[in-house]
Amino acid sequence: MYTNQSDEVDRLFARLESVPPAPDFTANVMARVRRERVRRAMLFRVWLAVDVFAAALLAWAAFSAGQVLATLPVQDGIGELIFDFDLFSSAPAEWLLAVFEVTPFLSLGILFVSAIVVALSTRAALLQSNASNAAA
Repeated sequence: MYTNQSDEVDRLFARLESVPPAPDFTANVMARVRRERVRRAMLFRVWLAVDVFAAALLAWAAFSAGQVLATLPVQDGIGELIFDFDLFSSAPAEWLLAVFEVTPFLSLGILFVSAIVVALSTRAALLQSNASNAAA
């Protein structure tokens, strides 16, 4: 199958001359590497700041949602309302309106969004950190 005879491609490569790299090639590559390290370090700090802010927002939203749920006037009746399957099956619209009336959607929405932001910003910061450590 394999022969040591040269073919047309080998003859073409034999006629090519090697091209010396540009005199400042190494300096350009090292400058680009340094700029990339600085950029990644800055991005790490930005993602870390976003992460800290989102974690503080998450703590506040959790406290706020807990306070709202704890101070509802019908606190004991909420569990009975949500798990009242007879009411749900006989009057689903009224059951849904009652659940919407006692649910603190704003606090729960902020809680949910801030938890997602914490997860994403932590992941982004760790990716920037890992990339910086790999380049070092």
